[in-house]
Amino acid sequence: MGKLKWFLGEFFVVVAGVLVAFILNSWWMSIKDANKEQTYLVQIYEDINSTIDQVKEAEEEQRAITHAASMLMALTYSTQLPPDSVISAYIWRSMAFAPTSRVSATLSSLVSTGDLQLIKNDSLRSVLGDLVSDLNAYTTTNDHMAFWWLIPAYERFADEVHVADFRFQSFNEKKYAQLAADSLRGFPDPIIIDMPERRDLHEMIKHKDFRQNLLKLHIAQLNFWRLHKDFHNELLKTREMLIREMEAEAVEYMPRESDTVPPQSVSN
Repeated sequence: MGKLKWFLGEFFVVVAGVLVAFILNSWWMSIKDANKEQTYLVQIYEDINSTIDQVKEAEEEQRAITHAASMLMALTYSTQLPPDSVISAYIWRSMAFAPTSRVSATLSSLVSTGDLQLIKNDSLRSVLGDLVSDLNAYTTTNDHMAFWWLIPAYERFADEVHVADFRFQSFNEKKYAQLAADSLRGFPDPIIIDMPERRDLHEMIKHKDFRQNLLKLHIAQLNFWRLHKDFHNELLKTREMLIREMEAEAVEYMPRESDTVPPQSVSN
């Protein structure tokens, strides 16, 4: 009987020790996971901000390009036309585009390694997982629209405009540099090219082929702008949700001036 008591005592001591060790290990791992989660939240926040900066810049640039194409399209139906310099500026501005590229690497890494499961908030974790898929789709669509829609439309329009016949010398140095940098095709050096004969731009923009090719270019530019705009809005919503989670978890991060998050509505 004494040996049985001794055995049971030893057994419970060993079991208690294992349980305590297991509890301490779980407690320690939960602390490590919580710290890793906070680190990841800050990294995701910074990556999303970088992506927002790039997509926002592309959206604003593409909006200006699309506006130029819209103004030029309106001129093709107008009875009163502005000076040639204005028409030329609209033409060259329409012949540009604002691509962007993938930035958020942390989020993709979390999904591939499985560490996204460290994000405790189920709703946020789901949104972040969807954002990775949407980011891939955005990048793919960006390339597809540029190479299969926009550039072909640009080339048809450029053939109609006859780029080589334009009077590049009519642009000032700053404007020429900007247009040359934005254009899908390289501009010749205005110093070394011959001065072409003056073209009748009023007659050119009233031509049916010019209008048709401009319309195709305008539609491509408009769709490109909407691509940037829609993804920009999605990023802003995700960042807002991320900020709420960081504030709820008391995560230390460097907020931006644009991080203003509207208060959540409280139901009575």
